[in-house]
Amino acid sequence: SLVDGSQLGQLPEQADWINDVAISPGGGWIATAGSDGRALVWYAELTQEFPSRPTYELFAHRGPVAQVEYLRAGVVVMSLGLDGTVRRWELPTVAHFDQHRNWVNDMDVSRDGSLLLTASSDGKAFLVDTHDLSKPVATVSSEVGLLAVRFDPVDPHRVLTLEKASAALELWRWGSLGNPERIQTYQNPPLSASDYLVSLAISPNGLVVAGVDMGGTVHLWDARTGVLRPDSYSQGSGLTNFAVAFDPSNRLIAATGPEGVRVWRLGTTEPLMRLPHPNANSVAFDPSGERLASTAQDGSVNIWSTRDGKLERRLRAHDDPSSNPSFSRDGRLLAVGTAEGLVEVWDVHSGATVRLDRHHSDSVSSVAFLPGDRSRLISASLDTTVAQFSCPACSDPDRVIREAVEWAQAH
Repeated sequence: SLVDGSQLGQLPEQADWINDVAISPGGGWIATAGSDGRALVWYAELTQEFPSRPTYELFAHRGPVAQVEYLRAGVVVMSLGLDGTVRRWELPTVAHFDQHRNWVNDMDVSRDGSLLLTASSDGKAFLVDTHDLSKPVATVSSEVGLLAVRFDPVDPHRVLTLEKASAALELWRWGSLGNPERIQTYQNPPLSASDYLVSLAISPNGLVVAGVDMGGTVHLWDARTGVLRPDSYSQGSGLTNFAVAFDPSNRLIAATGPEGVRVWRLGTTEPLMRLPHPNANSVAFDPSGERLASTAQDGSVNIWSTRDGKLERRLRAHDDPSSNPSFSRDGRLLAVGTAEGLVEVWDVHSGATVRLDRHHSDSVSSVAFLPGDRSRLISASLDTTVAQFSCPACSDPDRVIREAVEWAQAH
């Protein structure tokens, strides 16, 4: 206090030297520059208790952060790093959905981006308006935890759920009053007593459902009848599959496992391509169908050509990827959630990191761009929450660069 010299509060001890500190013009916000490469932003209004953790944790530079300063009151932070870069960070309010009582294991966004569907170990699947995360529109309840959920791509009032450690697939319909009813149970695949499904996908035309099991088999159902298709499985190596995805044309299907990624033409049993990515655990096609991204537990994120199976680019996440990879609708950006609660966004063509945010205190289980808006993302986490946040650099990188240059020239 500059009135009587008393100490008003103290921020928690940080991991390394603090090289600089800045207070927002309107007060209430404090930013610190750390030698550990992070810029931390704290909300420390003097009328409230001092925070125990930062509101934003900005993985700003590859090396110590030398200086931080506010460009606009409490909204934009500039950071200068000893790696020779200046970075601009826009910090809008992050909306959270926090009504789950256990891990959020999966989520899906409707094709038009207006609805969010979650799946949790608490047995709840919430349908939430993406414009207002304050309360669910409808709730699907299960007696056991839910592992995965998907919207019917052609009818968002139909949703599919997968129970944990089981083969129980169920189709629900919810009405305008938010009253879901189970309308169909899918035929159980031929699994051993100790086997179960670990992932779920629906073809973009809404006609085929795919699920992969612990033994390396891909099972296919008729989405409308719930009956296993005659070409209902493709036997793999006998090793665990982790994830499955359809391409936008409804012709290809990909599954990940310890040996990498296998890609089939739908209706065949012999892989069209085998992409070597050891311990690949998630996969996604880009909107054009010309590329495929896979992640692995060693932090690698590979982008492959679906024309010839060649590796186009290898990215490295800041820590172990724990979510599905997600492309923006124009295919230019790729986002992945990590085990430390981060969401990292890359430019697909340059391989440069566009954004790196932490909005969760536990692993990110799923991440997605809002359809039609590459500047907004949604992520689900084992910390029981779902976060919706913006990425200004994703939509207008030139503006970010202009303001960073202007700030650097002025300093």
